[in-house]
Amino acid sequence: MNERQKRFVAEYLKDLNATQAAIRAGYSKKTARAQGQRLLTIVAIADAVGAKAEKKLKAADITADMVLEGLWHEAHATGEGTTQSARVRALELVGKYHMLFVDRIEVRHTYSDMSDAELAAELARLKQPKPGEGRTTH
Repeated sequence: MNERQKRFVAEYLKDLNATQAAIRAGYSKKTARAQGQRLLTIVAIADAVGAKAEKKLKAADITADMVLEGLWHEAHATGEGTTQSARVRALELVGKYHMLFVDRIEVRHTYSDMSDAELAAELARLKQPKPGEGRTTH
């Protein structure tokens, strides 16, 4: 990694904002968003970010169990200084960690059994605006 890339890694770890990290590392404001995303795809940079992030967690002595315990405490907190939305959010994060919520896509049609003509007709139907949507022109 060159010096600017090393600086990008250090800056990225401050707030996990690739665009701002690129700017602070000396990349052009005009291209910072694209540069930040590109830099994160470079294996050496991704590895450095991962290693340094892990090092920061170890230095702070933070574990997943500690975070989960805090979330669980927040989810069951009562009294002053807590809100229903904070409790729900804490439960949501615990559920996500344990992968209790899975995004599912419902498939209603199988298009593989359709003829080319039937498939073309179905695609044309799907492209039609729904009632009340109308078409916009530019």
